[in-house]
Amino acid sequence: MPAVTINTQYVPLPGLSGSNFLKAGAQGEFRIESTLQYLPIDAGDGLIFIKPQSRDLLFTNLAIVEKVGEKRFIKGTPGKGNTIIHKDHYEHYFNFEVEKTLTKNNRLSELEYSLPVIDNYHKPEVHFQSQFRTLPDKDFETILNGWVYATRTVFGKLVNALPRQNKLEFMIQAMDHFSTIDFRETALVDGLDFLYQYIERRILSRGRLLVATDGIIKKELEGLLPPEEVGFIDPETKAIQNISTQAKIFKSLFDIEKQKSLKKSLQDTIKNNEGLETRFQKMFNRRLWPVDLEK
Repeated sequence: MPAVTINTQYVPLPGLSGSNFLKAGAQGEFRIESTLQYLPIDAGDGLIFIKPQSRDLLFTNLAIVEKVGEKRFIKGTPGKGNTIIHKDHYEHYFNFEVEKTLTKNNRLSELEYSLPVIDNYHKPEVHFQSQFRTLPDKDFETILNGWVYATRTVFGKLVNALPRQNKLEFMIQAMDHFSTIDFRETALVDGLDFLYQYIERRILSRGRLLVATDGIIKKELEGLLPPEEVGFIDPETKAIQNISTQAKIFKSLFDIEKQKSLKKSLQDTIKNNEGLETRFQKMFNRRLWPVDLEK
């Protein structure tokens, strides 16, 4: 089924103004203004409605185009001299009926690494910042079912949470380790394993050192040196980092990891969804790793 996303920030739907979802069976009409005389939206096409929420996008409903309505030509408004304030454009009207509510993994932040149409991982929402967007069949299927490419999502979330200098360092070390500059021939699961090793070596080991140092300060220097006044200076930003505060963050992280490791959780997820992982591997075959080096 051909499918199109409709961003309700630019194409208002009255039913979504005070609610996140439309009820199944609800009918309505929307209008798209465009300089194009014909739009790639036909009767029978699927519609995915999008509602902006804070810094995220919510995929709310699947609807079907019941009827392509009237099309009005709007003459541009002339300005002074030869200038034109508004160009000639068309108002396109469409009638729809809601098929279902999307409730499983229905946020862009949950699906951003599972959609090949996305390659901006710093601001993935820019890919849907227009009145409408046609969707490839596989992307439509992914959004409709709330399917998540677990391996790629964990890799992307982890690597893009690293400070920029660490991301650059990781990529340089990965290029050397895998003897490649684009990783198109490198299995993502191998890249994720190398990322785990990098985080353990360059991030977590230092976190354990911070926790141990904080413990020594509190035990040996209690009463002599206030823990909150002990820290270090970032050589690049000159910002003062308090050891005690940083140690608390790492201690919380280590406590969570003791309960159930991320690596073990991902292994269980892949084992229980082998067919889905295989589907995504084919979809993203020879794609670059989802690393945002801009930030």
